[in-house]
Amino acid sequence: PRACAALSVQCFRRIDFPELLQRVPSFFLFLAEKLANRLFQARELTHSPNDSLELTGSLANFDIVTIYQTIIQSMQTGLLTIADEEGETISTFYFEKGTPRWGRFQHLSGEEAFWQLFLHEHRSGSFSFCNKTQVRADWGESSALSGQADEILINAIRMRDQFDHLRKRIHDRSERLKRQKLNLEWANPDLQELRPVAEEIWQLAYNDELSLAELHCRSEFCDWKIYRAVDEMVRTGLCTLTTDHKQLELTEKQ
Repeated sequence: PRACAALSVQCFRRIDFPELLQRVPSFFLFLAEKLANRLFQARELTHSPNDSLELTGSLANFDIVTIYQTIIQSMQTGLLTIADEEGETISTFYFEKGTPRWGRFQHLSGEEAFWQLFLHEHRSGSFSFCNKTQVRADWGESSALSGQADEILINAIRMRDQFDHLRKRIHDRSERLKRQKLNLEWANPDLQELRPVAEEIWQLAYNDELSLAELHCRSEFCDWKIYRAVDEMVRTGLCTLTTDHKQLELTEKQ
């Protein structure tokens, strides 16, 4: 097996387990819970009698990484659908022999949709995977995905971890982005790949002050790229993030 993110590994010799049980009994409770959860997932994610994979379940019980790894390890071809708590579809991804080939997440398509799948907080809702051999004709080239399944998973997890750090610094999605300069000056050589994101945000916020939540709905990029670009724009004085005082007063009155 290959690790999908940075981790540390601790080895325990079998002969040391009795002493470890006496010294740290809570460790074995933790280990038992983890093993039980994996057994539950293994039982739920089973192959049908014809050896095709038909998955369905609640996102409260399965995380996206587990679902994704199950599909790629089984080398299945089919469509993964993610729905919200009301049953409305929010994303669809087509896999060919375990590799994602096409995808959409809300208004995003292709790689941006794939990154957003892992950035989104799936606190409720459901998922299903059914065997299909054809993609929808209306998806178009913009929805295409390239790269190896393991490689893009590693990148997605890396983005998710970095996004968690960014979200701690920029935690209020209602704060509004306001331009402070006439022209966009993007000089950081280490973040040139984010220039198209900054240019899009610059145009969207040209006349109106937009919140991060509004940028999420109007941008063609995933939240990780939006937050990184906004963080750099605020750091360099291109923009400021301010609280909507009218909304704050309304909230306080309520």
